[in-house]
Amino acid sequence: MIFGAILVWLLTWGFVGVSIIVATTSGAPAGTVDAVVQSVGGFYLTAVRTLRQFASATTVSPRWVDVAYAALASIPLFIHLLVLWIATTIDSDDGVSNFTIGLTFFVALGAPLGAAVFYLGAQLLTIAVISIGVVFVPMVYTIFVVR
Repeated sequence: MIFGAILVWLLTWGFVGVSIIVATTSGAPAGTVDAVVQSVGGFYLTAVRTLRQFASATTVSPRWVDVAYAALASIPLFIHLLVLWIATTIDSDDGVSNFTIGLTFFVALGAPLGAAVFYLGAQLLTIAVISIGVVFVPMVYTIFVVR
């Protein structure tokens, strides 16, 4: 069961990646399939552009606004990892491993630190918001398909 949920999770992230690439490199959608494929990527591009414009419009330095974006991204990242952990261990009798807890905190706290250093807070915040939607795909798979 864990492998099925992780596979669905990876496929969903693959779709998000393809959508961002297609939305970045191609023009306006020509049909319904193009619109569906470019939807997540279009949201990503629009959200990052809007967050960057907001950062430059404030009286605070855009660098510090980007650091705040990175810090704020830890909340949806933590929710994403928590729901993913629930989706993969919903039928398991095993206890919570220290590795799982450590990995969750490393990603939820380490990714924002890296994003703040490399001025990628807006991108991380947008991906973290997208990750909330992504994580419910394996959760639905676990609840409706596996059970």
